Amino acid sequence: MQRAFDLSKIRITLRKAVANGLFTVEDLDTPSDGFRRNMNVDLKSFPAGYQGVKYQNLLRDDEHLFG
Repeated sequence: MQRAFDLSKIRITLRKAVANGLFTVEDLDTPSDGFRRNMNVDLKSFPAGYQGVKYQNLLRDDEHLFG
C-alpha cells in the first residue's frame, strides 16, 4: 500500500518555505494550535485507548542543510 503523504516532497516544500522566509526551522519545533486542537480528543470516544500521533519537525533530520 502506498503512503498517504510522500515525506520527501513535504520536506522539499518546507525547505522552500524556510528559504522564502515564511517561517524558520525553529518555528516547526512547536506543534501548531490546530494540531493541538485535533489531538485533544475525548477519551470516552476511544474505549480501547487512543494512541494519537507523534509530532515531529520534519526538517530537524535535515538540520545539517541549514547550518
